[in-house]
Amino acid sequence: MNLHPNGHGYWEFASDGGVFTFDPGAKFQGSTGNFTLVAPMVSSSAT
Repeated sequence: MNLHPNGHGYWEFASDGGVFTFDPGAKFQGSTGNFTLVAPMVSSSAT
């Protein structure tokens, strides 16, 4: 889980590349859940 830099909202990421957003501060910018990844997603960071 990554908190939005302003503290309002957060993202959760699944190992298959899926992205889930919560609260209005964390806008959905897309997902790689429909792609075949060569390795599971293991980390992320908010910028």
